[in-house]
Amino acid sequence: MKSRLRQTEPLLVLFCIAVFYGIMNLMGIHCPIRFLTGISCPGCGMTRAWLSVLQGDFAQAMSFHPLFWTLIPAVIVIIFQKQLSRQLFYGLVWCWILLMIVVYLVRLFLIENQIVVFEPWNGAVVRLFRSMFF
Repeated sequence: MKSRLRQTEPLLVLFCIAVFYGIMNLMGIHCPIRFLTGISCPGCGMTRAWLSVLQGDFAQAMSFHPLFWTLIPAVIVIIFQKQLSRQLFYGLVWCWILLMIVVYLVRLFLIENQIVVFEPWNGAVVRLFRSMFF
């Protein structure tokens, strides 16, 4: 029983994350990190990209997040991590993280867009601080 629970653990975590983001979207908060800090996260635009894919608009999906397609291989690697060597698994995870960071920094600082923004003055934390002390 315990080993079966361990096998479904990654799927349960992914499901919980999806439910959390679904609830946040219903509340009008599309990205909790951007809402709190005013700074987009590396995955910003990923949900909108997949919604575009579901509508068959791959060009718009690429404009929302150019790495949307990497989510499927990442999930497959997570699901089958027990079948991979530890070194291969962590190598793939670190490659994906590095790729996400590089694309994030390019989108944040080099490409003019409205999806990835750096506006800490618009974050809830700064606004709350301002309303309390100024």
